[in-house]
Amino acid sequence: MKYLSLVVSLGLVMQQSVQAEEVSPCIEGDACTLALYSETAGQWQFINPERAKQAFAPYSTFKIANTLILLESGQVNTTARYQIDLNRYPAQDWWFKTWREPDQNLKSAFNYSVLPLYRQWSADLGRAAYEQFIQQFSYGNQDVSGPVDGFWLGDSLQISAVQQVEFLRKYQHQQLGLKASTYRDFSPIFLQRQDEQARLFAKTGGGMLAKGQARGWYVGMVENQQGMHYFAFNMDADSFKSLAETRIKKALASLQSLKVTVPE
Repeated sequence: MKYLSLVVSLGLVMQQSVQAEEVSPCIEGDACTLALYSETAGQWQFINPERAKQAFAPYSTFKIANTLILLESGQVNTTARYQIDLNRYPAQDWWFKTWREPDQNLKSAFNYSVLPLYRQWSADLGRAAYEQFIQQFSYGNQDVSGPVDGFWLGDSLQISAVQQVEFLRKYQHQQLGLKASTYRDFSPIFLQRQDEQARLFAKTGGGMLAKGQARGWYVGMVENQQGMHYFAFNMDADSFKSLAETRIKKALASLQSLKVTVPE
C-alpha cells in the first residue's frame, strides 16, 4: 500500500497548525485556486477558474463526506469513545501526539484527522457502502476502487474545487438522502470557529505529490450577515511543512479578498 505518504496526506496538521504571520491571498497565476459560491447573491466567484475545475485527490477533506456516511450507517456516533486497533494499524513513529491519546471522540478524530481510526471505520463499513453513498452524493469522480481504507488519499477518488462546493451545497440543504439526525449530529463536528459576525465550518486536507511537492485543501462554509458562502481552496507548496503553515490563512485571506467576512 502507498501509505508512506500518509504522514502528509491527512488533513494532517490540523486546524491549529497555522503560524501567526500574515499570509497573502491566492492571486491569478499562482498554483492555487478558490471556488466560492455566495448563496444570497446566487453568485460564483473564482481565483484561477481553470484550476477550480481540475480534479485532485480530496485527502482529508473527504472526512466531511466520510463522517456523514459513518454517522448515517451507524458505524460511529457522537457520544462514544474510540480506540485505534493497534493490531490492525500499529503505531508509527510519524504519528502525531494527538493520535496517541488512549481514546478519541468523533469530534477529535475529525479535527485532528486521526487517520488510523478513519481507516479502521472505513474498512469495517466496507466497499459496497462507499460505492452506494459516493454515487448517491455524486461526489467527484465517484471512483472508490482504491484501498477501502484509503481510496481518498490519492489512489482513485478525485474531486475539483467546483465539485467540493456543489457537494457542500447539497449537504447544507439536506439533499444527500440522509436522515435529519445525521445532518444535526455532524454540524457541531464541522464547526471550527465562530464570533459575533460569522461562523466557519471547514476541513483541511493535504498530501505529497510524486515530484516531491505538496498539495493541500481547505474547504467549507462561512455563515455571516450576508448569508452562506461555500468555498473550496487548494494550493501547491514546495513542502508539506510550508503547506501546513499557510493553507488555512491563505484560504481565509483569499475569502476576504473576495469580500467574505470570516470569524476571527
